[in-house]
Amino acid sequence: MLGSKNRRRNKSEKNVADLDDEKLQRLRQQLKDLKYLIVDEISMVTPRLFVAISQRLQQIMDNALPFGGVNVITVGDFFQLPPVGTSWIFNADEMFCRNQWTKFTPFVFTKNERQSGFDEWQNILNSVRIGALDENVCDFLSKLNNKHLENPDEWKGAIHIFETNKEVDEYNMEMLSKLKGKLRIFPSFDRRTETDGLTSAQADRDKPQIITDCGGLEETLRCKVGARIMVTKNIVLDDKIFNGTIGNIYSLPEDRIGKIEVLLEDPCAGKLTGRKDPETGYYSTYFNIVYLLFYGFYECRRQIIAIKPMISKFRGDRGTSWLRVQFPVRLAYAVTNYKCQGLTLDRIVCHFNRPRKVGSLYTPLSRVPNPANCSIADIDIVQIKKCRMWPQTKLDFIAVHKEYERLAMMSMSLVTVCLSTLLSYFIYLLL
Repeated sequence: MLGSKNRRRNKSEKNVADLDDEKLQRLRQQLKDLKYLIVDEISMVTPRLFVAISQRLQQIMDNALPFGGVNVITVGDFFQLPPVGTSWIFNADEMFCRNQWTKFTPFVFTKNERQSGFDEWQNILNSVRIGALDENVCDFLSKLNNKHLENPDEWKGAIHIFETNKEVDEYNMEMLSKLKGKLRIFPSFDRRTETDGLTSAQADRDKPQIITDCGGLEETLRCKVGARIMVTKNIVLDDKIFNGTIGNIYSLPEDRIGKIEVLLEDPCAGKLTGRKDPETGYYSTYFNIVYLLFYGFYECRRQIIAIKPMISKFRGDRGTSWLRVQFPVRLAYAVTNYKCQGLTLDRIVCHFNRPRKVGSLYTPLSRVPNPANCSIADIDIVQIKKCRMWPQTKLDFIAVHKEYERLAMMSMSLVTVCLSTLLSYFIYLLL
């Protein structure tokens, strides 16, 4: 975790457009008491986004200091996945990124909560995290090979993790085709709001096709009652209904104006805005004695929530602007390794093709607390080792190691300063 002290003005190139007066005044009213901004998963934040956050806050707070004078706390691990198509903020070309990042004060969390109680699994993951694929690690990973095929019935609810969106889409559609029931198709409502001087045909070609580039909304949603889905936008944070929440479709509307009802997997989610499922009873995957004693039998029932269409605004690479209305869900029999970062999953099957990126092994494997619930499909240790030795992969690992060495030195300096201050204070009291 890192905190910044804003001292210098941002002289970087402008990355965000000015807000119109009405929107600017509304945001200023909403954020007038903003003191701290928390940025999670900092490893995936692009330099451009990092600069854009600062510039937008400067506009809103009417303050020329970096981040508009707001204190910034970032949380994450650079040994997880990097930004797509660019470098980390600590290794960026943008001078503002490098200058401001060095002003963050590091605090290191040393306790692993997710894999608590599985010490060997923690040690294996720590080695995978830093790229140390020794014989012990390779032997352990080999034991996870195709575990999901040994007892397929137990692994029916496992989420499959792939490296590409193409693989995810293919697996999701394969699983959807096996599900009984009528296939429903919900096309999005898309409207082009700005062409930036392009012809109509050019503007249409500039429309992004990947869901992550479209504000988390599918252009065409295909689903059936009973299909496993994932929420793709934050809906009610206080009710644990946010980007990454998983459930099954309980009912579908007749058209795209209605609501999709979703039966959530986590019985802790949806308690404020949902209704208890009258059919499923107690959900055994999350059921444990501690939960039973704290909440009681009745509260262990899963919740049904209603999801309405939402609006997203996004831009194409050539400057076109788009507005999309769609249900904020997508099929979730499989997800990419980027989508699973930050999630805790009950059971997973990992598909590694060419894990060349920093975090491409560690991130999916570390989603499960218990290694007994982790399977690797057709693991190829030789191929994994080759990918680890790929020149760019080696350089990336070296860059992250160096950054952590710098952060460790800063952390030690901070401790030294604190101890010196305390010592001086005690001496003052004695005198």
